[in-house]
Amino acid sequence: MSCAAEGVVTKMNAITLPELLIDHFTHSIATPILFRTIEIPFESISLLAQAFKIDPSRAKSCKTLSIAASYTGYGREPDIAVDKQIQQDLITIFNAIAMHQQLSTLIWDGYHYSCHDCLLPEEVWAAIFPVLGSLQVLQLYIAKNEEYANPLKSITFTRLRVLRLLSHGWNGFMLETLLGTLQDLEALELWFHVCCGPPEGLTLQSVYPKLKRFAYTGPTLKIASDSDFLTRHPQIETLFLDTHQPFPLLDSNALRSLNIDEYTICASPTLVNAAISHLRLRELYNPDNAAMLGTVKNFVSSLAPSLRCLEIEASIHGSDVRPVDAFALMENVVSHLDELAIFYRLRSPWIPQTAVDFLDYVLESIPPDSRIRALRLGFDDLLPHARLDNLGPVPHQLKYLGWTTKTKSLVYCIGRDSEGDRNFVLKTITRPVTNDWTEESVLKFMGER
Repeated sequence: MSCAAEGVVTKMNAITLPELLIDHFTHSIATPILFRTIEIPFESISLLAQAFKIDPSRAKSCKTLSIAASYTGYGREPDIAVDKQIQQDLITIFNAIAMHQQLSTLIWDGYHYSCHDCLLPEEVWAAIFPVLGSLQVLQLYIAKNEEYANPLKSITFTRLRVLRLLSHGWNGFMLETLLGTLQDLEALELWFHVCCGPPEGLTLQSVYPKLKRFAYTGPTLKIASDSDFLTRHPQIETLFLDTHQPFPLLDSNALRSLNIDEYTICASPTLVNAAISHLRLRELYNPDNAAMLGTVKNFVSSLAPSLRCLEIEASIHGSDVRPVDAFALMENVVSHLDELAIFYRLRSPWIPQTAVDFLDYVLESIPPDSRIRALRLGFDDLLPHARLDNLGPVPHQLKYLGWTTKTKSLVYCIGRDSEGDRNFVLKTITRPVTNDWTEESVLKFMGER
């Protein structure tokens, strides 16, 4: 095994193991580790293809392959074919993986050039299809005119448990056929571009007895009435909705986590029938609309008996830098919460605001005797060290302050001096940044939920 090839894999996995590149024995130990989980940007797949060319058996260790989307090449025509070299690299990679049938997770976010989708030719899809049947997790982006992806509907998925499908106008009839064959799904997430309109032929009529997690982002479906999908799946525990499509919920003893925006609340008001303990409110666009804000506030207030974790994406409006919309929404539920999160969005370059200001605004809005044990805030900047030495007054039961920027996620463990006059950061814990909103809870991370 050449050192050059090893360097390729090392870069892909951000692992430096020069001391292991000594003999055949150490190679045999290192290779499965290096190739087990591969996360690589689209423009770097030639490195992986080269490694598999040198030794195709390396693909046997690959359990997870994630190819991140690439957005490059301004000025080219839309719907162009993927470059010839990239085509061949993809064929090399998937042919090597298909030989062993060990891949369990595939994340494919598509290839884009000049903000347009690049289409895969038939021979590339023909190389991809053989690895799909053994997957347990599939995240797939399909472009609008991706005609060679249509055979997907005929693939037999024997182990698939998680499907995340992102589509820019793929044939809804094909998708409906595919979804009808996946009765063992435990998580289904569908995302459609609004610009393409509703997928023609998609009705979501299938039933999944094991489904625990469902997400739908997209336009209203072309169906005769409201979707009864949630009614047919009362066992769903986690729900993400971003749509004007009504999803009535008659009754649910299982639903606990809900991620929703104000427009979806108005489209599906019966979601309050569930005993939701974890609520994330996204994109509050209209805090000046009293009727809209009142509807959302009533929705949140109705969940008070069961609500324990509330997360709000707050925006700045006008000259008031305080997240006043968030304060209004949490007013009637804050006494029930164990954890509160507020994320600042749309910061204005014309209105100065600091991390300290943001922290002060939020702390002032929480009653000192609240039961909140974890406060999690999202802001562009970190708190200055001087503030960490003296946090000022905080709720009596507050143990953790989570702080998240675009690149960092920290948990500050709060200490108090012997006389209780000063609250300070006793310890700082750096945690992995995650794209899974259900895994961001500080109390869950600290093993207290």
